[in-house]
Amino acid sequence: MAFVWYALIPTIGAFIVRENWKRFRRRFDNLRSSPLLDYASSHSLDTGPAEFHFAGNFESVTEDKVLWIRSGKLTMPVELDGAYAFMLPNTSEEGIPAAFDPGEEAPERIQWDRIAALTGEAKVFVGGTVAVKNKRRVFVSTPEKSLLVLFYEGGDRFLAIRAIRAGRAKNEYINRFTPYSLILGAFAQIIIALAFFSRPAFREVTVSALTALFIPLLPWVPPGILFTIVYRRLWWRVCILRAYRDLAALLLHYHSPGGESYIAREYLTLPGTFYRKNLPFIIPAGEKRLKDHWHVYGALPVDESGVHEDFPAEPKDKFAVYGALPGDPSLLTRQYNKKANLLEFIAILLLLAGVGINLVFIRTVLSFLGI
Repeated sequence: MAFVWYALIPTIGAFIVRENWKRFRRRFDNLRSSPLLDYASSHSLDTGPAEFHFAGNFESVTEDKVLWIRSGKLTMPVELDGAYAFMLPNTSEEGIPAAFDPGEEAPERIQWDRIAALTGEAKVFVGGTVAVKNKRRVFVSTPEKSLLVLFYEGGDRFLAIRAIRAGRAKNEYINRFTPYSLILGAFAQIIIALAFFSRPAFREVTVSALTALFIPLLPWVPPGILFTIVYRRLWWRVCILRAYRDLAALLLHYHSPGGESYIAREYLTLPGTFYRKNLPFIIPAGEKRLKDHWHVYGALPVDESGVHEDFPAEPKDKFAVYGALPGDPSLLTRQYNKKANLLEFIAILLLLAGVGINLVFIRTVLSFLGI
């Protein structure tokens, strides 16, 4: 029974959390590649619904839960009913933050009443279905696909990298099911211990129930806490590797919605042009292996005479990934995924080993006390 309350239910919740963040990343990635809704396209739309993305400054939220976003000459209404709204944590750095602490950057799910308190400095990315209602084009959620609304600060150029990198939980085990499961599990063990405490024939049951009562605390007490420290460090690395995996995967299937040619150039060493243009590293440069080549992504450059240049230029699409990757994206995706899965397995084994050592220790103490 202790296994059900302390392990099975929180683990099921962890898989739900992981799947929800995976769905967030996939949805955002698909929407950033959808057509951009601008002033020209908004006035040439057919009456049928279609998916677009749009980004601009926060204007206001009305009492009927309609968000207004403005970009240039175009102001678009967004119906928040059924939409998934997130706020990306602020960063003081321009571009891609160099330091990466998994979970600290995770977007926060927010409701419409908090949106009303935002200021005009906030920027908004919205993607989803645009339909015509009362002769007005508006972003709406459908039964099949909800709108994705993302509030953020800073430039648009690196929003895609920030959102994909940050879209994950720091500790999936701590989810909405965990507190209730732990409380009910502890209550169940107390009931079992009290029921058999006065019956000597069931002493082993009483000892087991009292021992199981403390299972949630076992990772944090000596001597097993040493295993927990190593586990946390490995889990932190697992989160980083999976973030790098997802960033590399961004380059596998992107197509510019504006028809712009999106290219990659391969280099053994980065040319001076890379540093002169101050391009970012999509994944930190320290991750590069000696045998791998740099892959620089951007738009197909054309000079004033119409001649194609060699080094990738900055894409016109603000949500296209622009920068250098320390290797082939398909190989990096598989490599990071394998490393993350292996480290996750080792981390879980270490955590269980620490809990097991503490269980033996507690049972020994209880037996010594004659309980």
